[in-house]
Amino acid sequence: MDWNDGAGVGWVAVCVGVLGVLLLAVSVVMMRLLYRPTPPLQDIGPEEALRSRFARGEIDAEKLDRALTVLATTPSDPTRSAHLT
Repeated sequence: MDWNDGAGVGWVAVCVGVLGVLLLAVSVVMMRLLYRPTPPLQDIGPEEALRSRFARGEIDAEKLDRALTVLATTPSDPTRSAHLT
């Protein structure tokens, strides 16, 4: 059965098409905002890395003090590893 001589079908198709394009555009914008590449990590020293971890709550004050003490007493020779001595 053909209602209204089929004149309303064209508008429905246009509305569905426009809605589809809008949904696609919103999806693309959301994906670009959510999945941005992260900036490269800065080359920071070990003391600054420890202080950052403390500020984020990953380590407590006791562990921070102990690690800073170990860093201060360990020779700064990059060829030697502190945990091997």
